[in-house]
Parts: sequence; structure tokens; C-alpha cells
Amino acid sequence: MRWELLLGLALLTTGIAGCIGTDGPADDTATTASLGDLDLPAKVHDLLPVEIEWIETTSDGKAMHTAVYRPDTDDPVGVFINFSPYWGDTAEQRGDNFAQYMIDEYVPRGFAVVLAAIRGTGHSEGCFQIAGDQELQDMHDVIDHFADVPWSNGNVAAGGKSYDSTPQNGLIAKNPHEALKGIFHVSGITDMYRYNYRQGVTYAHGTAFNTYYYLQGTDEYGASFLSTPTVENTMSEDPESLSRILDDAACTELPQMQASGIGSGIHGMKDAYWIERDWNRYIADTDWNGSIFFVHGLQDWNVKPDHILPWLQLLPEQIPVKGWLHQDTENNGHVYPMRADWNQTMLTWLHHTLNGADVPIDWTVQAEGSDGIWREAASWPPVGPTTNAKPTVLEEGTAETAPRLLLATSSTEPIRYAGAPTITLTATSDHPDPALTAILYDEGPDGELTWINEAVLRGQYRAGLEEPDPVPPGEPIEYTLEFYPQDDVLEPGHRWVIELGTMPTHAVPTPAQLEGVSYQLEGLTVGLPHAAVDEAISPQPAPVPCFAC
Repeated sequence: MRWELLLGLALLTTGIAGCIGTDGPADDTATTASLGDLDLPAKVHDLLPVEIEWIETTSDGKAMHTAVYRPDTDDPVGVFINFSPYWGDTAEQRGDNFAQYMIDEYVPRGFAVVLAAIRGTGHSEGCFQIAGDQELQDMHDVIDHFADVPWSNGNVAAGGKSYDSTPQNGLIAKNPHEALKGIFHVSGITDMYRYNYRQGVTYAHGTAFNTYYYLQGTDEYGASFLSTPTVENTMSEDPESLSRILDDAACTELPQMQASGIGSGIHGMKDAYWIERDWNRYIADTDWNGSIFFVHGLQDWNVKPDHILPWLQLLPEQIPVKGWLHQDTENNGHVYPMRADWNQTMLTWLHHTLNGADVPIDWTVQAEGSDGIWREAASWPPVGPTTNAKPTVLEEGTAETAPRLLLATSSTEPIRYAGAPTITLTATSDHPDPALTAILYDEGPDGELTWINEAVLRGQYRAGLEEPDPVPPGEPIEYTLEFYPQDDVLEPGHRWVIELGTMPTHAVPTPAQLEGVSYQLEGLTVGLPHAAVDEAISPQPAPVPCFAC
């Protein structure tokens, strides 16, 4: 019965597999870097056979499993570590497409690549912490080890996509290591609560997230608490592996993980479990002084765009950022760079980060607008005025229709809005737990509506997420809702309209939370962050298929 229950849970939670799945075969033909005249390493080294190293942690002595790929050279080399909960038994077979790309492209150029299984996943011992402080300490220990091995030059970088790009955000915010010189962030989580909930309102996977991720740790060679056991996959586990799996299953932290995951899905509160994993709270005060190659999708609806901000705004001045914010939609926005200059940019960044080389790096953030044009600024959102717009009422709304407002029009010139808009409004609810929503659409000349953005807020968290404050029924209350970060261009002949009180696309309030809410349209304002449209990069980056996806 236990197996059937867990299998059913696995099937139920496949909606979050986009963040936790592995990648398909790599296209090696797409990975040839054009080095130009830069003084960058060439492919001159053979690869040594993979080495397995077990690193004992300082917190409790559990052993972390790592697979080491390094060049055949006597010269000390920099180390790139891909921390992941997804290796299973693949780390010793060159991992996923991104790992293969790193091994094929950068080990022959004089860098070591380490595939490190996070505590309680793959072959690593212990209980999967889902990015808790103990996991950060484990990473600190692993970095400490590889900064000090005889063949290392003492410099370490770390990165990957999705979860593989997540706990190092916590590491640099809460427990930085001086040997960690850079992180390659691709669609990483900067606040675990934000991955599961939007301002008190759950996402579809919110209540299942913790259980799914905990079970992610119970798989080494194919036997998994996420799969139906068979003679073949249970026999594939050796005694040591079975012992580690049982250790994972006996995780003492499991009750808290499940209570926080399922409980927050009901009440929406940001409790101590989530606060521990909200690194926005700590990053502004960090003394870490490495650099970040930051890649994230403005249409990433797995690790949503609200992990771009406020993170980029909170980074202290001593952390330089090379940023690419893209508009990919074909891959759900959750993708490695799809630019022809990725290889050379990555190689330049690694040479600077791990070898201390004086090579030119443009420490700017490049953002692709909704018009497909890449623009550049010293930071993102770029500096520009925020207009407090007062929308025009198009429809008051009835019991059957939502209030509809005209926000902005463009008759002759395109208008760019880059950042996170806000909407301030007054509403009255019939019950103490309403959800306030605003949906932003682009309306073309033919009247067709295209979804652009949305804002949602659970009313009882209007003053903060850590303590509910039920809404007094029948009392007008002022709320401020924040939209997701966006970089969108309002084209000539188009206009933007807002609908209030309808079901959003991503966060999922209950129908009851939307009912019985009336919006006062008079006095409503929208904060629109303006940006220049003439900052286009020349030449524009050439798109390529994602060879690491």
C-alpha cells in the first residue's frame, strides 16, 4: 500500500518535473567556441579517468559523493562544481547534457569539473535538506576540499540550472567561502517560498513540492520510493546503497518539511522553514566578493521571474554581474542560454574567475524585450522614471464580468516598460480571506487580447507574509499588488488593459477567495517602470538551439 501511495504522489506531482528533470542528449556540433583574438585557453589537454571522492562533512560526518573530471596536466587548475540532487547514478557517467558540455569544452582547456551529489541524493549520505542551512554547510565543506587538493589552484566556481543553480545563492548570502570566486546562475531559486507561493497564494505544485523533493533523494541506482519496486531495480542496489536509502527514508527532518510544504499550501504563511530558505533577506549584507553570470527567463514559469527581483536589486556593489534575461517560451522559459556567444562568454568568465586572467568582461545586464530586441544597461531594471498611471475605466464589471481598465496606449512610437509594475487599489470583501488579482493584457488593433503579466495577493497577508491579519468583512481596505518582473514593449496601435478579480494564470487561489470581492475603481493607480528603447545591442546576439538542454 505504501508503494502505491507514493507512486500516486509521484504521478500527481509530475507538474513540477520541469524543474527537477534531467536533460537529453547533447549536440556536440554546436559547442565549438570562436575565441577570436582573446588570450583564452585552447583545447590542449586529454581527460584523466573519472575519479570518485567522498568528502566528509563537518556538521555530522556524512559523506558527500563527488565525481571528478580533470585534465591530464601537472599545472594546478581551477574547479567548477555542479551541485545537484539529480545525479542518481549518472555522475560517474558524465551526468546530464550541461555536465557533458562542461566536461567536453572546459576540461580540455585546463579546468576541472566536479559533479557533486547534494546530501541525501545520488550516492551522498544523509537526509536531503531541500536547500536548508546544513546543505549550505555541506557545499562549503566540498568547496573547501577542492580548493585545497594538490591539483587545484585554489579557485572554485559553481553553477547549473534550476535546483543546480539554487543552493549556491544561499551559500553566498549566508555562508560564503572565500575560495568560491563565481556562480553561474541559470533559472535558480532565490527564495524557496517564492517557488511555491505567490504572496500567500499557492502555485499548483505548492503543496506537493516538499514531498516530491524529499522523495527525489531516495534513488541511487534505480530503486526509488518514487517508482514501483521490481526485482531488477531493487537488486541493482548494493548493501551500502540500500543503507543510504534507508537513512534517507528515516530522515528526522521529514515531519517539518511536510508540515511546512503542505501547511503553507493551506494557510499561505511564510514560517521559519521558508524564512531559513529566503536568501533575499541576507544577500545585501554578505561579504562575498565573487562574480555572478546570471541567466534567467522573463517567461520562465517554472522558476518564476520573481526570482530575478528583488535579488538583482539587493546584490551589494562588490559583486559584479554579467546578466542575460531572455524571452524564450518554447522551453517554458526554463533553459540554458540559447545564444551563439555563450561558449566564448562562458570561457572568458571562467578564465577570469578561476585563473584570475585580465580578460575583458562587460559587467552589464542584457535583457531581451518582448519585441525580441536585446538591450543593455549597467543594471536591471534599468534606471528610468516610474509613472503612477491612473487607468481609465472601460467596464465597471458585473456579477458576470470583471472590471476592465485601460492602462496605456501607443499610437506612433513603441513604449518600453522594464521592471515590476505595481497596482494600488481599494477593495471590499465579504469574507476574511480574499485573494486580490489583476491581469494585464495587450490588446491588438483587432481587439485580440494577449496575456502579459499578473499580480495576486492574499488579503490577509497585505502587511507581510509572516503573520496573517484577517480582512474585516465589508470594510474598504487599500492593497498594493506587485506584478512579475517584465521587459515588454507596447507597440504602436496597441493598448494595455487590466482585468480585476479574475483567476490568474500561475498562482491558484480558490474560487471562494475570488468571490465576494468588490473593487473601488476610483483612485486606483498603477506604477509603471519606464525604460529607454534605444539601448539595443549592436550587433544583436545570434540565436542558436539550446545544445545543453
